[in-house]
Amino acid sequence: MSTDRGTGPPKDHPPPVAFTDGAPLGGRHPSSEELTRSSDRREVVLTAVLLVAAVLAGAASLMPWRDFGRRFGASAIETGWVRVDGGLGRGWVVVLLGVALAASGVLIASGRGLAGRRLAVAAGVGLSAAAVAEWGLGTAGLRAGPGLGLWLLLALGVGVIVAVGNLAPVPRDVDPPESAAGR
Repeated sequence: MSTDRGTGPPKDHPPPVAFTDGAPLGGRHPSSEELTRSSDRREVVLTAVLLVAAVLAGAASLMPWRDFGRRFGASAIETGWVRVDGGLGRGWVVVLLGVALAASGVLIASGRGLAGRRLAVAAGVGLSAAAVAEWGLGTAGLRAGPGLGLWLLLALGVGVIVAVGNLAPVPRDVDPPESAAGR
C-alpha cells in the first residue's frame, strides 16, 4: 500500500472554483449604494392641512360664537370680534393661533419638521382650549349654547393634533418592538 496521495486534484476532475470575497454568486460586484431620500409626501400633506386649518381658524373668528336661539326670536349676535355688549371679543387670540399654524406649516415645508410639529400641536391645543374656555367661561352669565365658530375651533384643534400625530415621519432606524423585547 502506498501512502502517497498526491499533491493535487485528480487529473480527471476540473480545478475548484475560487470566489472572491464580496462578490455574489454570478460574479458581479455590488453596485455602489446611493443615498435615497425618503419621500416628502407626508410633510407636504401636513403643510397643506396646517395652512388650510390656519385659514379656517381665521374664518371661525368671524362666525357666530354663541347660539342665542335666533329661531326663537333672539336678535343677539356674538362673534369672535364683537361681544354681545359691543366690546371687543377674543377673536384676535384665534387669529394669532391661526398665524402659528401657518408658521408651523412653513417650518415643516422648509425642513424644520420637529419645530413645526411642536408649534402645530401647541396651536392645536390652544385652539381646543380656547373653544372650551370660551364656551364655558365667556358667556358672562348668559344662557347660550356654542355657536358654529366655537364648534369649528374645537374641531380644528383636535384635527390638527390628530393630523400631526398621523402624518409624522416614520422612524427608520428604530428596532421593531418584537426584536427589542428579546434583548
